[in-house]
Amino acid sequence: FSIISVKAKSFADREIRYTLKAQGQGAGTFNIGPTSGIVKLAKELDFEDLRQPHVYSLVVTATEDSGGFSTSVELTIRVTDVNDNAPKFELPDYQAHNVDEDIPPGTSILKVKAMDADSGTNAEIEYFVSDDHFSVDPSGIISNNKQLDADNNNAYYEFVVTAKDKGEPAKTGTATVRVYTKNKNDEEPKFSQQVYTPNVDENAGPNTLVTTVVASDKDGDNVRFGFVGGGTSSGQFVIEEITGVIRLHNKPISLDRDKYELNVTAMDDGACCVNGDTTIHTSTAVVVVFITDVNDNKPIFKDCGTYYPKVEEGAPNGSPVIKVHATDEDKGVNGQVKYSIVQQPNQKGTKFTVDEETGEVSTNKVFDREGDDGKFVSVTVKATDQGEPSLEGVCSFTVEITDVNDNPPLFDRQKYVENVKQDASIGTNILRVSASDEDADNNGAIVYTLNSGSNPADLDYFEIQPESGWIVLRKPLDVIWRRIRPNCGRKNRNTETTAFKVKLDIAA
Repeated sequence: FSIISVKAKSFADREIRYTLKAQGQGAGTFNIGPTSGIVKLAKELDFEDLRQPHVYSLVVTATEDSGGFSTSVELTIRVTDVNDNAPKFELPDYQAHNVDEDIPPGTSILKVKAMDADSGTNAEIEYFVSDDHFSVDPSGIISNNKQLDADNNNAYYEFVVTAKDKGEPAKTGTATVRVYTKNKNDEEPKFSQQVYTPNVDENAGPNTLVTTVVASDKDGDNVRFGFVGGGTSSGQFVIEEITGVIRLHNKPISLDRDKYELNVTAMDDGACCVNGDTTIHTSTAVVVVFITDVNDNKPIFKDCGTYYPKVEEGAPNGSPVIKVHATDEDKGVNGQVKYSIVQQPNQKGTKFTVDEETGEVSTNKVFDREGDDGKFVSVTVKATDQGEPSLEGVCSFTVEITDVNDNPPLFDRQKYVENVKQDASIGTNILRVSASDEDADNNGAIVYTLNSGSNPADLDYFEIQPESGWIVLRKPLDVIWRRIRPNCGRKNRNTETTAFKVKLDIAA
């Protein structure tokens, strides 16, 4: 490695030869080219080697050949530091034991130290740590930045501290730091979930299992369970202090609500650490017990005994009859009711229909009161809930088919013939006619009247009793025969009449 070139001039133009000599320390460190005058490094320099000086004093002599003149010059070489040494820690592994996990942030924990064999800025060191729970100041004191936790990381923190010099380029050195924390009772129990939502059948009996709440404590404390307010019972529910099992109590049970809300507690005992029981921690969770409906009630037609509907005969198919209603004390689908008509034995089809949702009963045919249907028709409606399995309730009632004046009166004969003596006295019952009407009440009540045949004067001799149908003589007879026409009609104002001829032969 060339350091410097020394040049001398011979005024006699002779060749010059160069020699080099060290003054003091440093002999053999440098040499010089005898003809070139170039000073070179003969061995490696190490600024940090205390055996080597930082300044070398040399004498360079130039001599002319053939016994000519010579001259000398002093040469001073100064050695400068190069950043060729990385910082080095005093220990490869630093440890701090029994550090309380609850120390406040900024507490000094331990001190590290690194050295750099270089000089000047090459030896100036700054420190860094790899875990943001900690910080290190320029003097190497490591402190906590955050609250420490002995319940995680196996109760210790391990990280790397780095020493970096200010050379160009910078060099670094590292060491491992382990901080072992000491547990304190600083954690409250934690439930596995904040809200538990078990289901219990409405007909559950004493001691029925409801659910199990679970809680753990990071400090390693034992956990005891209870209800907010103290104790291990709340209403119809009890909790086992050690296991967290919640059951119904061992007395008669009445679950008459949709849900029950329980506030449970978990309390630690401080067994984790010395003096841990001086600070007890408690946490809470909510248990919402939903009561599941059991399909144990069948639909009931509470007003079934009051159903007396009527339908006019001849009413069109689909005419409304009555609206039935059934109730089911169960909840949800178990209490949802749908209606249907129960088909009568040996019956083809049904005479009525029902809307499965509303319970509206309607006719499914046109009824004839005087025909096969009769005056009363029985119907059975079934209500079925939607539970699994489903339950049913039935309601049977009678529908009265009300009369419509749709039948004319009919005489029991088409023609009456009677012989009457000419001298029959006035008021004599001559003949009784009879008619019938299949309709009911006033529609079937008959009133009799007389009309004349071919001779209106014939009506002067006879009258008919309107209720009984007796034809009575009202005037002495004077001819051989007379002909009259009885009429029968209803009392109903929508009267229909039937007429026929009666021939009376008058015997002298």
